[in-house]
Amino acid sequence: GVASDRNARFRRTMEDAHVAVDEIAGPGTAYFGIYDGHGGRGAVNFVQEHLHVNFREQINLGVEPEKAW
Repeated sequence: GVASDRNARFRRTMEDAHVAVDEIAGPGTAYFGIYDGHGGRGAVNFVQEHLHVNFREQINLGVEPEKAW
């Protein structure tokens, strides 16, 4: 079926975003992020640009991936 936005008349632009990063913590790993834009496009842009970078920095410092933030 076709998905529709039930709030189309209240939301003039799409505020959601996604990121996919292959091998973020070495071979066989990946990072996938889907960000819901309820906080506005500025919040989504910030998270889309920075969250995976923060995870990679934490992992490079030796933090286990499941404990990285």
